[in-house]
Amino acid sequence: MKAFLKVILLKPIFNILILLVFLTPGNYLWVAIVILTLLIKLVLLPSSINMIRSQKRMKDLQPEVQKIKDQYKDDKAGEQKATMDLYRREKINPLASCLPLLIQLPILGILYYAF
Repeated sequence: MKAFLKVILLKPIFNILILLVFLTPGNYLWVAIVILTLLIKLVLLPSSINMIRSQKRMKDLQPEVQKIKDQYKDDKAGEQKATMDLYRREKINPLASCLPLLIQLPILGILYYAF
């Protein structure tokens, strides 16, 4: 498993970093790291935009969620079901806001391991 992760994740990012070092004037490592960071952010931009939209929609629904909490204050299962029904009706995925972070963490670990 470790070799698989090394070949699939570490080597491509490391090779891109080395390529960027050679392409930058003066072969500065810090410039290559900044460029690689910007490239990763650019790739993750669509999912980050979706995360921000999802968080905004969840914030807009907060008064309705509070009404559900007040209505089902003694029934936690009913509260969860009603809240999930509300999210489903409004086409909101509460876990979608975590996705970009879950993608960025392994990349951070890979860059740490590369150095």
